[in-house]
Amino acid sequence: PVLAARADGLPLPAGEWEELASVYERRAPTAWQLVHVEAHRSEEACLTEQDFEAVLREWCEPRAWKPPPPTLEQRYPLGRRVEARELSRAELNGAVGVVAAHDEERGRVGVRFGDDDEAPPLALRPRNLLLLPPRPE
Repeated sequence: PVLAARADGLPLPAGEWEELASVYERRAPTAWQLVHVEAHRSEEACLTEQDFEAVLREWCEPRAWKPPPPTLEQRYPLGRRVEARELSRAELNGAVGVVAAHDEERGRVGVRFGDDDEAPPLALRPRNLLLLPPRPE
């Protein structure tokens, strides 16, 4: 018997079950092969359970679920204080501003400096921002 499960707990789609069954049929060592190493086998068949486990791991690797990277909004919440760093506009380096917008498409965080809520935020790269801890309430 083979127990197969996804690491993220979601069910395998039908196509993946069929592909896994095909891998198993082609590669799994039979009891006869495990006992009689010199028995006739296909070129693809594994001789040991450990070899078959390695084949299964290799088959699963590209299907491994990986969480999506966090969005700019998740990394830089609106209203959060940030410090500008390593900008070409040297006068802004070290300045503290507030996250006012996100542009996921361009990969920029809109930061408003100063007290003018009407001023458009500057679109800065995340690598040029240091996220500051929230102000104590």
